[in-house]
Amino acid sequence: LLEGAADLAAAENLALELADATLALVGRRGRGVSPERTEQITRLRAARAALEQGTEPGSGGDADHRGSLLLSNVERELAVSLLLTDAVDERAELVDAALRRARSLAPVDAPTLAAALVTRRILPEMAARPDARVADVEEALRLPAAQLPPDLRIALHCYRQEDLLQRGDQTEAAAALDRAFDLVERYPDPYWRWALTAWRALGLVIAGDLDRAEATAHEA
Repeated sequence: LLEGAADLAAAENLALELADATLALVGRRGRGVSPERTEQITRLRAARAALEQGTEPGSGGDADHRGSLLLSNVERELAVSLLLTDAVDERAELVDAALRRARSLAPVDAPTLAAALVTRRILPEMAARPDARVADVEEALRLPAAQLPPDLRIALHCYRQEDLLQRGDQTEAAAALDRAFDLVERYPDPYWRWALTAWRALGLVIAGDLDRAEATAHEA
């Protein structure tokens, strides 16, 4: 049904509807290694081209705002789809464009901006820049918490502790992990409960508390 909706929107030159259907389709098929990755890239590029042709920045109105919001999300998802390719420059250009667009929205759409910041964090070239990754996550955490989905808020605290741990700041990393655990208690999520418990085990290994680390790993 989603493929049909996207194809129909493309045939009727409905850029906004094409972007909506494409984002829904890509999000439900997963990311990273996927047999459909080439198709995802093709569809996202088509949606981006349609939005760029159909959206006139600065024209004002709800359609302009929605078009910019969708374009930011399409650019972000396209960058994610290109993670396991050698398209380094294209990925960087896409994430920078997604961030510029998300920051320029008025009013700002918190989930779109936070997602763009998280996407820049996972670019391979950012792996050696923990300070920059911490700054991106902290910018996202300054957005109104009530406007962010619970799983994204959990992810942000988890990512912050990961980067702080890489930077050698074990105390602040542990505090960030505690905040993520507090959110999981309020919004139970089996994936994040496992992930956070595994990170806690790693923190105990780094601290040299191997007995508790082993017990926590079994818990995870």
